[in-house]
Order: sequence, then C-alpha cells, then structure tokens
Amino acid sequence: MKRIISIFFIVVFCRIFDLKNKISAVIKSYGRINNKDQFFIQNMVNKIKISGVITTRDKNTNSPYIKIEYSKSSKSDQITSGTNIVKSFTYFKLNKKKLENKIFQKCDKLTKILEKIFNHPLDIEFAISKNNKIHLLQVRPLVIIKK
Repeated sequence: MKRIISIFFIVVFCRIFDLKNKISAVIKSYGRINNKDQFFIQNMVNKIKISGVITTRDKNTNSPYIKIEYSKSSKSDQITSGTNIVKSFTYFKLNKKKLENKIFQKCDKLTKILEKIFNHPLDIEFAISKNNKIHLLQVRPLVIIKK
C-alpha cells in the first residue's frame, strides 16, 4: 500500500510541477506583467460548436451596442485569427426585449455578469460546447477608438 501511495504522490507532484512551469511560461510570454493582472485557469474546452468574441460597446462610437462575432467551428481561434467566415449579431444593450436565439441569450447573460464585475466596456472571448455550455476564455477591457 505504501508503494502505491508513493507512486501516486510522485505522479501528482510531477503533474503539478509541470503545470506550474507551463503557467509560468504563458505568463512570461505576455512580456510586462502588472501586479493587478489576474489569470484564471480552466480545463481545455472540448467539443466546441461555436466560438466568438463579444464587445459590450461599439468601439468606434462608444454607443451601448452589444456585438457578437462568432464562428460555427470546432476551433476556438477562428475569430481572433481571422481565418474563418464570421457571423455577426448586434443589438441595442438597453433594449428590454428578450433575445430569441438561445446562443445569444447565453452570451447576453455572460455579458451582464461580467459587466457587473468589471464596470467597464469589455472584449470577451467565449466558446460554446456541444452540450450547450458557455465557457469564458478571456476577458479584457475594450479599447474605444477616440476620434
């Protein structure tokens, strides 16, 4: 029994050490680090059916429009890399009418939660898995173009 526990401990410790090194490598790849930066770590999203980016304001006019750009692809980088045909849906944020599309409803709910937390216009990367679960991949402040 002692031998099994020791082997289990070594395997778990090695995986944790490897994970720590991988996380450190990713953080270092960002270049300059701000002590206020926060990172979240989650399991890799498998069986993606839709991925995309949500912006919570119009980045040219700062008007209250939500824009969802998405791709029906199993790859989560299709929007950010610009390598796939992108579909787009824009709606007025202050409209009280319920969205009919269930995917857009999930995006809207995620957007409202994150806006309450950050209180700032946001750029949100998301994925929706085949079981219709929405996954937050990244969130950052939206850069508004001042004219």
